Amino acid sequence: MDNPLVVLAPSSHPPTGRKRIPFKTLGKEKFLTRERGSGTRIALERFFAERDTPLNIRMFSCLCPIISEFEQHDEHV
Repeated sequence: MDNPLVVLAPSSHPPTGRKRIPFKTLGKEKFLTRERGSGTRIALERFFAERDTPLNIRMFSCLCPIISEFEQHDEHV
């Protein structure tokens, strides 16, 4: 992938800090993602579908302000 996607989570979240997380574990998590029709969301939906793993989207939005919020509070990937 030319533009790799990453998962952001608070540093207190259980899987954070692990080198490798089983993909099925991600299927149990709640996601905040881009709006329907965005290339990022399409890629994410396709990635999960190819692995027969549910994608639990709790909310969608433009992520720019949210990423900035993570950076200000020193949250980690």
